Amino acid sequence: MGYKKVCLECRKAFGLGTDFFTNNKTICSTCGKKAILFPHRFRPPKKTDDKKWKVVSFLVLNGFKYQSILNENSKEYVIYPENLREAKAFVKRYKAYVEK
Repeated sequence: MGYKKVCLECRKAFGLGTDFFTNNKTICSTCGKKAILFPHRFRPPKKTDDKKWKVVSFLVLNGFKYQSILNENSKEYVIYPENLREAKAFVKRYKAYVEK
């Protein structure tokens, strides 16, 4: 378990340890821009998959960093969307779970 440092510019993900306080200010080792910390369960798309990276960027810009969200009805974790249309509906439905 741990965190992943993800650079949306380079489309790269790097595994990190479990100490959030040491790793919470990260930069991309490739481009030097700020990277974002994601939970270990996040599976980054292939570098060449433009559509899926747009979905990831859209969700991050709207405050979702692939944190676990529990569905009130089924008591199971919500599955994150795979396309932009689903992502827009996802943001509207789960806006109360946005990380601030």
